Amino acid sequence: MKITREGFRLLLATSLIGLASLNTGNNLMYLILSVMLSILLLSLMITYVNLRGITIEIEPLDDLFAGKTSRIKLRYSKKRSILSSRSLFITTPPEGLIRILDYVDILKPAGSIERIINVTPLKRGMLGLNGRLILKTGFPFIFTENSIRPELKGTLLIYPALKDIDMLMNSYTSKGKRPFTGERDFQKIRQYRYGDDRRFIHWKATAKAGELMIKESAIEEGQRITIFFDNFRPPLLETFEESISFAASLSSRLIEDGYYVRFITCLKTIPFGTGMEHLRKILDHLAIISPSDDFSCLIDEGESAGRSILILQSDSSPLIRFRESAERIFYASEI
Repeated sequence: MKITREGFRLLLATSLIGLASLNTGNNLMYLILSVMLSILLLSLMITYVNLRGITIEIEPLDDLFAGKTSRIKLRYSKKRSILSSRSLFITTPPEGLIRILDYVDILKPAGSIERIINVTPLKRGMLGLNGRLILKTGFPFIFTENSIRPELKGTLLIYPALKDIDMLMNSYTSKGKRPFTGERDFQKIRQYRYGDDRRFIHWKATAKAGELMIKESAIEEGQRITIFFDNFRPPLLETFEESISFAASLSSRLIEDGYYVRFITCLKTIPFGTGMEHLRKILDHLAIISPSDDFSCLIDEGESAGRSILILQSDSSPLIRFRESAERIFYASEI
């Protein structure tokens, strides 16, 4: 609860009226003083009652990427009450990962409303929703403003920003390394697994088996690419974030071109896969990845077989041992 600028003016005027009432003993002045004090008291009480019994739910309608405008759904509900809630402002703390701003004119008793708004996440990460929204009101007199942080369930996962790397990829794929064009040698039909490309679902086999079945094909070596991402003790947090965004953009572009991508960081390996679901597995990891201090950086030397791209933070990284076998090497400071 806080007093607004208009409230301070009312307090000043009330104080002056109070002094005048004491000096003059005029009954009319006392009546005016009592009215002004009543307005202040009502303002405090109504703003408190106006926020009671309100719950909020947040549902993302799109994948959330840092720096990209996306849509979320806000659902406001009010428990049984005889009074409506009016003039509700919804915002987020300035230090949060995402900025949310909305206004609700009226929320009726035992009712709910849904609103779809655009938001632009500021940076990647896992955002716990509880206590992250600020619900405030100055209704009805704007002399006082009351705010609460409603309890919210769930989290929002914000992916790294995707950048345009067309020039880089054109130079990479022009060196006799043709991307996958969609023509594959049929090998067998098997059960669908998470990360498989849904374009290759075998619908007849699916109808017969009663579950999703997919056509598995022999994958040429040139269609497999491993991305080694170095998250070992980055010298600068700024360049580390830039390299994360670059790795996400590179993975997205390669999968879009039909490659089977394996993504490897210190202590985590995401096996070969393609399609949007596989890309989300990589983005899920990049959304929450943090610098590692593990010198061993548990990666088998055999993982470097085949085509690979290496994204390095510095020459002191344990991943430097894969430099000789990598087709391309990118340093975070140069991205």
